[in-house]
Amino acid sequence: LALETDGLIYRLDRRGWYVRAPRIIYRPQSTKSFNQYVQEQGYIPSTNLISAELMSATAWDAKHLNIKIDDPVYSIWRRRSIQGRAVVVEHLRINASLFPELLAQDLEQSITILMAERYQSFIQRADIHLYPTALAEMQARALHVNVGALGLYISRQNRDQHGVITDIDQEYWLHDVLDLHFEARK
Repeated sequence: LALETDGLIYRLDRRGWYVRAPRIIYRPQSTKSFNQYVQEQGYIPSTNLISAELMSATAWDAKHLNIKIDDPVYSIWRRRSIQGRAVVVEHLRINASLFPELLAQDLEQSITILMAERYQSFIQRADIHLYPTALAEMQARALHVNVGALGLYISRQNRDQHGVITDIDQEYWLHDVLDLHFEARK
């Protein structure tokens, strides 16, 4: 238990104990994609699409995406892995009017790069919230841990080069994966 508490080992539900790889340095204020910062640190990222659908915006979507209730929104759930270990479940809520036919694209690639290359939408700013959380059933199952396992919730409200909110990216990370780095200036 002490080795797990110190973050040196981790347990996967019904699979056993494993030695944890070094933490990934994560700078939430960066607009780099998951694939970019994982590869820059010498690791192999991968993404598995869980679900993707076009739906009507809820009151929550309307408030956070600055759109109207019932406007079209893409809801995309993905599991992302580093070196084959599932480490984060991501829920993207994307303003569909900005990205026609997005669901026809390869959604296992970087959405940030897809938005830039196909739609000329470049993330310039993100409003970020993060806090510790207990992983709910869906996230825990996707990450192969017990329900209620410690996690880190990171929410990014992304804006493009015109200041338009493009998407909300909600991430549910395993607690032992990230080394968060922030820069403060006077």
